Amino acid sequence: MTQGIVEPMQASREENEMWAEVESLPALVQEALPRAEEAVRQLMRDTLSANPDEILLAGCGDSHNAGLAVEMAFAELAGVRVQAFTAMAFSRYAVRWPAMGRSAEPLVIGISVSGEVARTIEAIQLAGKRGAMTVALTGNDQSRAARAARGVLAFPVESYGRSPGVRTYAMSLLALFTLAIQLGEENGHLPAGEAARRREQLRRQPAILAETARASAGPALRAGAAFRGAGNFVFIGSGPNYATALFGAAKVVEAAGAHVIGQDIEEWAHLQYFSEEPDTPTIVIAPPGPGHGRAVEVMEVMRRLGRRTVAITSAEDGVLGSLADFVLPVPADVPELFSPLAYAVGTEFLAAALARSAGRAYFRQGNPAYAQGNGIRTSRISEDL
Repeated sequence: MTQGIVEPMQASREENEMWAEVESLPALVQEALPRAEEAVRQLMRDTLSANPDEILLAGCGDSHNAGLAVEMAFAELAGVRVQAFTAMAFSRYAVRWPAMGRSAEPLVIGISVSGEVARTIEAIQLAGKRGAMTVALTGNDQSRAARAARGVLAFPVESYGRSPGVRTYAMSLLALFTLAIQLGEENGHLPAGEAARRREQLRRQPAILAETARASAGPALRAGAAFRGAGNFVFIGSGPNYATALFGAAKVVEAAGAHVIGQDIEEWAHLQYFSEEPDTPTIVIAPPGPGHGRAVEVMEVMRRLGRRTVAITSAEDGVLGSLADFVLPVPADVPELFSPLAYAVGTEFLAAALARSAGRAYFRQGNPAYAQGNGIRTSRISEDL
């Protein structure tokens, strides 16, 4: 067992806040889903009276990754054009494009857990000036982002200490998936029976998360021990789990301070394939779906090059699993549409394990070089289009 981490499924907040957050996800999602459904219904009643034909999502960090993770869900469930932007790409560039005005009233969702991130507030404010319908998805309904938006979808959730975001990311995904289903039902894209089936799939997520945590905790600990001392990591995925690759990379940066890249599966073959560090730990996130076959091909290449690999894949995937050094399995019946919820679990456990095996403090706490902050809340907000 890795020194400093308790046995899987037994961590407390005091022993490892991040590990404990991952363990808490099944209960959190079980409790939060009814609240999310009611909050979405209220938002639809109070704010989203029109049916948008275009949805633009803006956020930073985990919030941007959440937007990327749900593009497929909004497209398939609500039948609308959808695009996720980093908040700065939206507020400083996209909001100024002439194409921004093509829709009668696009829906712009600014995602910010704190509701105090300057670029996301800026994105909401400038989108409103362009005539967009604006919604703040936030954990703080009294925040500046909430005040700037026409509507608020609030998801207050307790975090365990100053831990990299785990519970908050799950809540962002849950709220957005729920909104996609509700929009699809109300605009007629989803028949009532299909909407009910999709809601039932979301209601199965607590059991799926619990099973995923039980199966992946041990392998994550062993991988964390094996990769101790590694300074570079690569996470790859495709479709909605390209977002999971970016999110997993973010968790390892925040938790362990390593240099980490999140990459698209195909782009890995064009770029990271040429790395001069042949044993770079590479985490391949590949549920059953259109991207899986390419994941197998690049994993075969990694094996030839000598990369150390982790596969986060279906528990029934004997092909990808047979090529990896470590496998963090997920139940086989997870729809790819909703897979970012469960497929993030292995990345979170791995990040927590790497931080403890390396003896690193989350977010470089205690290092005076980081004490003055990064300006993400204090940066000047532009009011000019």
